[in-house]
Amino acid sequence: MSNVVQMPRKRRTPAILPLASVVIAACVSLGLLIVSFRIGALGLAMSVALALGFRTLLSDEAAGLLRVRSRPVDLCVLGALTALLLLLAIIVPDPS
Repeated sequence: MSNVVQMPRKRRTPAILPLASVVIAACVSLGLLIVSFRIGALGLAMSVALALGFRTLLSDEAAGLLRVRSRPVDLCVLGALTALLLLLAIIVPDPS
């Protein structure tokens, strides 16, 4: 007999939507990275910023298994990663 508890469908949906949108944005950004480093880096920064926004809005209960660390740690890590990716996109010169 299985001891797995199934969450109602309404409770799973808020956690799936942010995850899917961030994954799609990251995949598109990686595709743009092939075309232009700067545009791809900006796209990756925006997808991490999107994850930051979703983590800010999503409660701990609604985050479910997406929540690995505490909310303040998630927000600090995602904010720092967004800032570093933006800085990288601005500082690195275009290839000549």
